[in-house]
Amino acid sequence: MKQLNRIFIASSVIALVACSDTAVNPDQVLINSMNNQFIKPTYHEFTLQTESLAKSTENWICDTGISEQQQADIQAQWQNTMSAWQAAKAIHFGPVTDERIDWKLQFWPDKKNLVASKTLGLFKQEITEENLQGASVVTQGISALEYLLYDERFSELSNQPELRTKHCQLTKLVAQNIQTNAIKIESSWASYEPSFIGDGSETWNADTSIGNIFDSVLLTLEEVANQKIGSPIGSTNNYTQANFYFLESWRSKHSAENIQASLSAVLNLFNNGGLKNYLSEKGMPQLSQEIALGLEEAINLTNNLDKPLAEHLSEQAEELKQIQQRVNAVKTLIKNKVVTNLELPIGFNDNDGD
Repeated sequence: MKQLNRIFIASSVIALVACSDTAVNPDQVLINSMNNQFIKPTYHEFTLQTESLAKSTENWICDTGISEQQQADIQAQWQNTMSAWQAAKAIHFGPVTDERIDWKLQFWPDKKNLVASKTLGLFKQEITEENLQGASVVTQGISALEYLLYDERFSELSNQPELRTKHCQLTKLVAQNIQTNAIKIESSWASYEPSFIGDGSETWNADTSIGNIFDSVLLTLEEVANQKIGSPIGSTNNYTQANFYFLESWRSKHSAENIQASLSAVLNLFNNGGLKNYLSEKGMPQLSQEIALGLEEAINLTNNLDKPLAEHLSEQAEELKQIQQRVNAVKTLIKNKVVTNLELPIGFNDNDGD
């Protein structure tokens, strides 16, 4: 019995030492927190939403087309899925980008309206899983499904039986394909996870993982400031005139919700993912508070976007500019102070043209 007690005590000491090492290692704490509190829950939530999306089409009888109620149900679930995707695509590393699954899930920005032209091209052939997989990735994801669910071209199909049937078949296939790719991201992350949290190899470097985290934050903020806001209101060097067709999700009138979901994802990543505590541990508590406050202010400003941007872009341009300014301010703090002070390797490329 004494021998067992000694073994137990020795094991407890080893465990406590291991926990202590982790606790005083802010790099590892951040990486573990990001993995367990943000990445895995975010991917799982996205998978759940895509499952509900595909399930909403299971009982459709395509010979009779999609009923108004079925259309309303899947549109509501499309919006839930799109919001969940805003959080999932804030992770700009790992399988989602390495395997280019992000483009299969969403083709955007779409400056040449390829989603419409490529998706319409599918109606010229039999609608099958094989033909969908053989077509452009433009036709396979959330953007294509938005086109099928919201474009005026498909608002009245009762007098076009062949098109009505094909529209129903393609909508079902695309919804199922979105679910397949969401599951693929989540399962692929399980294989990628060791290279992110530390696989014990001599080549693993915490700075690489932490650099990927900050890179993701900067890329997401840049997308919000420049693509979701800047291009549509004409406040970039490339686009100096307002154009609502540049809005993300303009067909579904879900553009403002996307902006809010993206910023909320970054704030969640910052707070629950561990970045806020990490910066404090690294001697930057004031900077940590400034970043969190800037994100909260930007999110609060999105509450002023109370009308669909696709219909009221010009009259809400000032509110959008204020959001853009807050987002750019946060981006500058992170890029010029945090990343520089920590000497992190990041691949962020600032293309805002400010």
